[in-house]
Amino acid sequence: MGTDSEVQTPDGGHLWAERRGAGRPVVLLHGSGMDSRLWDAVAPELSRHHDVIRYDARGLGRSAPPERTFDDVEDLRAVLDHFGLDRAALVGLSMGGETALDFTLAHPERVTALALVGASVSGHDWPPSPETSACAEARRQGDATALADLELSVWAALGHTAPGGGLIETMVRENATRRITSEHHLPGAHHHVLPNADHYLPLRTPDQLTALLLAHLA
Repeated sequence: MGTDSEVQTPDGGHLWAERRGAGRPVVLLHGSGMDSRLWDAVAPELSRHHDVIRYDARGLGRSAPPERTFDDVEDLRAVLDHFGLDRAALVGLSMGGETALDFTLAHPERVTALALVGASVSGHDWPPSPETSACAEARRQGDATALADLELSVWAALGHTAPGGGLIETMVRENATRRITSEHHLPGAHHHVLPNADHYLPLRTPDQLTALLLAHLA
């Protein structure tokens, strides 16, 4: 089991975080409609080899809602500083990948390795589609239920009965407040496609993803 912590950010925010294991540090970052429970099926095995930290992004999961404009990159820096980590590997899915990538660009000296899992990228706009239009309308209407339904239908296409389905639906419905999607390509990066998975790889195919991460972080 890990140790829970409350991380205070420089702007007065509060983030829930967990630390477990020993070895080279790795920080796990989740996506926008999720929270750190995304890594429930990956963190235990990964922590047998690494010092693993995961946290709930601002306003999601057990972290406090934002009271003012905030920066996910600065929140990540606050997490590293809280645990006294000068450098760490970053593993990010979706919005978490975007945060990890932006942090790496801003603070390359603090990142030992970068693993992007179905990551988004800041500054990219998706082309118009019925799904993106529906998401935009749901955001305009403040309809969290509609946002959650769209998240599940588009990004969790394997459905409720696939591995992790129950937790995915719980996270999405509890955290249906922020939706940011984009894509990015890195020169020289290694690309892996896992079968029988959708956007929620850490819960759909945890063993395969963990093996890839352990090889990448070795």
